[in-house]
Amino acid sequence: LPHPDKVDKGGEDAWFAKIGPDGGGAMYLADGVGGFNEQGVDPGLYARIMREAQENTKLPGASTCVLVSCDGTKIRAANLGDSGFRVIRGGRVVRASDPQEHYFNCPYQLAYEPLSEDTDLASDALTYEIDVVPGDLVVLGSDGLFDNVFDEEIAEVATAAAFSVAGAGALSAARASAEALARTARNHAEDPLFESPYALDA
Repeated sequence: LPHPDKVDKGGEDAWFAKIGPDGGGAMYLADGVGGFNEQGVDPGLYARIMREAQENTKLPGASTCVLVSCDGTKIRAANLGDSGFRVIRGGRVVRASDPQEHYFNCPYQLAYEPLSEDTDLASDALTYEIDVVPGDLVVLGSDGLFDNVFDEEIAEVATAAAFSVAGAGALSAARASAEALARTARNHAEDPLFESPYALDA
C-alpha cells in the first residue's frame, strides 16, 4: 500500500509472485530507495522496471545470475548457477560462492518458463552474508573466468593488478584487476595444453 503522498505515481515498490504447479514458487519484492526523491528521481520507477522485465521477458534462452551488494563492512550476495564471486584478502581467496549445477556443464539458470520447462527459480539461489575489510577485492565472474582460471591465480592476478595502480583509487584498481583477469582467462582458454579447472572437472 503506497504512502498517501506517493499514490499518484504508483508508490515506490514492486512485487512479483509465482506459484508453481506443485505448490512451490517464487516471490520477489523490490523496494524503491526513497532517498532518490531528493535527487528528483522516482524511486518506484526502478522497482517497477525490474518487475516488468521479469514478467515480460519472453525470449528463448536462460541465464545464471549473481548479485552482490556491499553495505559498509558487509557483503550480501545471491548466486544462481555457475557464475559467482570471490573475496580476496591479502592475495588469497578467503570466500567463494559455490557453483550450482544439475550435472556437469548444466548450471542452475533462470529462463522464461513457458519456453523452458526446466528453469530454476530465483529462490533456488544460494545466499551469503560476508564481513569484508578495507582493501578486500571482490571479483564477480561467469564460468568464462572460473572454468579457465584457478582461484589461486585469480587472487594473484587481481592483487598484482590492483597493486600496480596503487594510489590511483578503487575504480582504477577494479579496472586493472578486471582487465588482467579477462586477459588471463582468454590466454588459458586459447592454450590447448593448459589444464583448466573445466578440463579437470570434465
